[in-house]
Amino acid sequence: MQEDHELPFISGSVMIPGGSREETDPAKTGLADLYGSAWRTSGTEKMDGDAMDDFLEARAAHVETVADVDSTGVSWIR
Repeated sequence: MQEDHELPFISGSVMIPGGSREETDPAKTGLADLYGSAWRTSGTEKMDGDAMDDFLEARAAHVETVADVDSTGVSWIR
């Protein structure tokens, strides 16, 4: 065995049922995509999106979101 620092030591994902298929009101079309994008880029209560990007980059971490027809999700790797 040999230690490999190139590989991530933690990763995970969460998939939540519900996506664009649930957008039955024409006025709400596109909200699943907007929600998925805002999840990742808006940051947190104490850290805006740009600060979060810097924080994650400094730790070689990645957090991504996705909105699909039947689900929304978040995945991370570090």
